Amino acid sequence: MIKNESQAASVSEDEAHYWLKRIAPPFVYGSKHAILLNMAVIPLTMSRFSISTLSDTVVNRFVPLNKALTIHIFCGTAMVVIVLLATLSFLFFYGTLCIDGEQEYCEKLNSEIMWTGYAIASFVLLLGVTSHYRHKIPYELFYAVHHLAFVLYVITVAHTFDIKQRNHSRQRSQTFSWVSATLLFYLCDRAAMYLNHRYHTRLISSSAVTGCTGTKMVILKMRRPVLFNFKPGQYAFIRMTQLDQRWHPFSIASGPDASCLEFYIEVFEETSWTWHLWQKIKRRLDKRVGSTLTQIDIELMGPYGTSIANTDQYSHALAFGTGTGKFF
Repeated sequence: MIKNESQAASVSEDEAHYWLKRIAPPFVYGSKHAILLNMAVIPLTMSRFSISTLSDTVVNRFVPLNKALTIHIFCGTAMVVIVLLATLSFLFFYGTLCIDGEQEYCEKLNSEIMWTGYAIASFVLLLGVTSHYRHKIPYELFYAVHHLAFVLYVITVAHTFDIKQRNHSRQRSQTFSWVSATLLFYLCDRAAMYLNHRYHTRLISSSAVTGCTGTKMVILKMRRPVLFNFKPGQYAFIRMTQLDQRWHPFSIASGPDASCLEFYIEVFEETSWTWHLWQKIKRRLDKRVGSTLTQIDIELMGPYGTSIANTDQYSHALAFGTGTGKFF
């Protein structure tokens, strides 16, 4: 509305492409702020430590913490769609006026702020495509590409520090004022994860199971750290340095009162981490050297997520097991 009023005051009705100059800038300007709103919310949906901690408090009654992943996907999808629409609108708006001989718009298409805009659109498109096909590409690739979102935030902040802002010829609304607080909150949350929810444990037993249809599954049973308390429905990250240095999230299959932690891990394609895990466990079992299994050191980080439901007020609960969790 603000941009629309300023355009109405600055654009004369007898100018060429009057309505294009009236409508396009407010649409693009509004799109920019819608993008920034989504970018500000996204870090909060990734703050696993805070979400799991607050799920045990009264906050969980008023904030849908169990919908954090859904909100994350929604905000990400909305951001991708709005960025692409805004970019195409920019190119159409400036391109049309440039073709009609308005040189200032030709110069804007090649300006510093436009080049950072092109970079933002490229990164957003890359994140959107890999997220859409996250179940069809290796998890490690999806995870690595998803971390490029931090580069996207840096470029977005640099986007408004263009030459016109630096030489004070134009005052721009700075994007860092939208995203800095939530990004700082996320970084603190990530640090708290490593400082408070990280444990070393050892494997007690394991099984490499092959189904009648050829499907494979690994069952891991490990010592439960003394301070590792969780609720049904939560998950944890596992890292085995014998395989790689990455953290892999899996749902916890054992009960909250059990003395051990169990994970039922479905095995995917031969290039996946789960396949290499299955091969490692299978080779050890084939050698029949059971005592060596306890020598597998495991790093554990968690628990995260929210509980399945508040069952304290019910006498019975019915659960359906449909897999090993959302992650692999």
